[in-house]
Amino acid sequence: MTEEQAARRAFDRAVAIVKDEILLHERPHMAEPGWFLRRKLRRALALFDRVLQTKPDSWNTMWLMAKVHQRLGDKATAFSWMERAYLINPSQLDVTREASLMASDLGRQDSGI
Repeated sequence: MTEEQAARRAFDRAVAIVKDEILLHERPHMAEPGWFLRRKLRRALALFDRVLQTKPDSWNTMWLMAKVHQRLGDKATAFSWMERAYLINPSQLDVTREASLMASDLGRQDSGI
């Protein structure tokens, strides 16, 4: 298996873990994750990190990492990942919207603008 294939497999596995567990516009409120879900989400973060080792400019991986950190309640880390995704792909509307919302949530309106 090539590095690219391994990264794709890690990405797919991580997405399968988080697909119903992250905050999105159609489900803006979710119960706080319990210990088992937190463990699963941390596993997804490890898989996403593996992807970034092979594809360091993968803005969609960074976007998902931001959403997982947001779900885990780590707002500052979530914003940091979203900001990195924005710097790579500022024309992607989901990245722009989420970065602005996260900045506002942190009281950093200037960064959100």
